[in-house]
Amino acid sequence: MALDDIKKAILAEADAEIKTVIQQGEQKIGQLKADWNRKLEEHKQAIVATAKRKATQKIQQTQFKLQAQAQTEIINQKQNIIDRVYKSALNKLNGLNDSDYVVLMIKLINRLPEEDGKLISAKGKEALLKKALKQSGRKFEVLAETANVSGGFVFRSKSVEIDNTFTSLINNSRDWTVLEVSKMLFNRDQQ
Repeated sequence: MALDDIKKAILAEADAEIKTVIQQGEQKIGQLKADWNRKLEEHKQAIVATAKRKATQKIQQTQFKLQAQAQTEIINQKQNIIDRVYKSALNKLNGLNDSDYVVLMIKLINRLPEEDGKLISAKGKEALLKKALKQSGRKFEVLAETANVSGGFVFRSKSVEIDNTFTSLINNSRDWTVLEVSKMLFNRDQQ
């Protein structure tokens, strides 16, 4: 019997040790699961934070792009308005009655340099230019040659050529008036 008791004691001791090992194993498994769950949660949070940061950057980039496009469109629309203003000014010049046309030509002739020169009239406006030249008292020759323009003239001398056609006058005035025109048209946007 002593052998049976020894066996039972060994088995009881082995069972106790097995239970201890199983408990320790379950504790380690539980600890590993807790560590992995914590690491998994940290990783999830890092991924979410990165995704949020990237989404915020993408939103900001899209907003900037849309604002730039809107600004470009606004600038284009303003440019179109400015172009229409100058086109309207050209149309007003082209629509001058004969007496106003002569008055304008006299002013342009009087601004010419004091040297011998010749005038090339806008086609169909030769008689009006000659009338203006006579009234100005200046001594230029009006050539038979005409310019295919809506109004005004070209002055030629040995040293200079001055383009006083309506298109040229509008284009030249645009260079030094566009800022003022822009301010008059769009200052109300700033208020």
